Amino acid sequence: MHVRGAMLAKADLAHVEITGSHLESLNLAFADASHAVLRDCRFARGDLANATARSAALTRVSFHGVRMTGAQIIDCVLTDVSFTEVKLDLAALRFTKLRRVEFRDCNLTGADFANADIKGARFVGCDLTGAQFSHVQADGAMFENCWLEGIGGVAHLSGASVRSDDLVSLSRVLAKALGIEIIS
Repeated sequence: MHVRGAMLAKADLAHVEITGSHLESLNLAFADASHAVLRDCRFARGDLANATARSAALTRVSFHGVRMTGAQIIDCVLTDVSFTEVKLDLAALRFTKLRRVEFRDCNLTGADFANADIKGARFVGCDLTGAQFSHVQADGAMFENCWLEGIGGVAHLSGASVRSDDLVSLSRVLAKALGIEIIS
């Protein structure tokens, strides 16, 4: 199914199941997709700002060029999901399980991953300035060419990998977490 340009702002999509769909330029701002199940779907462009998905399951879903500012993706399971050039600033992914999830060239400033399971997630070319990682499970998570200034919960990223090029942006955060004062 191909749906294009639908205006579904504030829609109640709780408990829906969507499979094998291409969803293009949809306005789903402030929509509620709690307990929804999405499989084999592609979202292109569109607006999902401030949408809510609690206890939802997404499998083999891709988001490209979508605005998801302030989205609440809480206590969900995301498997084989990709976010490319997505605006997820101020989004909450608290308590969410990310299985083989990739964020590529995304704006994740101020995003909240607290208590999430990000094992095996990949963050490539993302702006994570001010993102929160308190109490995450991060074994196998990978950060490549990301902006990591001011991230919170850095001590909980044990088991994650960071490219050496990213250490410069991470050094002040690590120093602060260890109680080290940097003098210029």
